[in-house]
Amino acid sequence: MNTQEKREELKKHLKERGLTQEAIAEMFGVSQANIGALLNGKTPFGKQVAISWEDRLGVRAAWLLIGDGDMLKGKSVQKIGSISGEVNGVVGNVHGDYHSNGGKDRAIIEQEKNVQYSLDVLTSELQRFHEQLERKDVYIRELIYNNDLRHSEKDRRIEDLTTELIKITDKVIDLLNKKL
Repeated sequence: MNTQEKREELKKHLKERGLTQEAIAEMFGVSQANIGALLNGKTPFGKQVAISWEDRLGVRAAWLLIGDGDMLKGKSVQKIGSISGEVNGVVGNVHGDYHSNGGKDRAIIEQEKNVQYSLDVLTSELQRFHEQLERKDVYIRELIYNNDLRHSEKDRRIEDLTTELIKITDKVIDLLNKKL
């Protein structure tokens, strides 16, 4: 999915939720023009903005930043539940068909139990996988946050060193002026 398609999907989602640019701007305490620029691709999503959108709107930061995975948090769980429901429906239909055909023999009953057990295991594994992905997202957010802290610490140190160098330079200039 290209960037324009991604932004259109995001706009569609926000519209379906009844979220106008004005409402989003108010939610984040920014101008409506800023939100418009983000949604229209004039301004790229930064790390902190993407994390804020994930926290407040449920739109995954990884999707906003790099288009990775599903757009919405929790969408995978919904898909798992939907697939599980569909498969259970098929099993139920097969079960009904066997009953309407005069019942089942033991082998068929055993196969049905095995299929149901396999579905339960698969659903459990998919849920576990989804939880791991959610933990990965949290870990990535922590890395982004820590990286930003390191950069701000580095910027503060550079500023301190620059201030110190200016002081030293001023002292050197004063000493030179006194000797001249």
